[in-house]
Amino acid sequence: MENQNFALYLQLLCFELATNEKPLESRRLAGLVLKNSLGSRDETRNAQVVQRWVSLDPSLKMQLKTAILTTLAAPQKEARHTAAQVLAKLAQIELPRQMWPDLVQTLLNNMQTENDAIKQSTLESLGYICEEIVHLYLNLSN
Repeated sequence: MENQNFALYLQLLCFELATNEKPLESRRLAGLVLKNSLGSRDETRNAQVVQRWVSLDPSLKMQLKTAILTTLAAPQKEARHTAAQVLAKLAQIELPRQMWPDLVQTLLNNMQTENDAIKQSTLESLGYICEEIVHLYLNLSN
């Protein structure tokens, strides 16, 4: 399905991760598959995946990003953790291309809430984003 309809594939994985009523194991697995579908250690495959993401319909990308951001507030810690990892992969693609200009402000707004779970998952997201971006720039400098 990933090769035949990438957009639907991402939507289904994101829906599974973002739906609180779904079993935790399927949410975690969907999130990890989603994260791995958005990047690769192999440079050639990674370039293909990034191009596929960049070429998706902007409204679909916004829908997916919103769902992932919303999942940072999920009741289950494991779902929030997985969403933080997915968010970092999306940031690795979009931030260098200036495609998600309000991401940092959105995360900063999350830190203004009284909800400690959202604060924790937001900080985790920022940590993963920093790791991804450092990794990206180290690869570019080699």
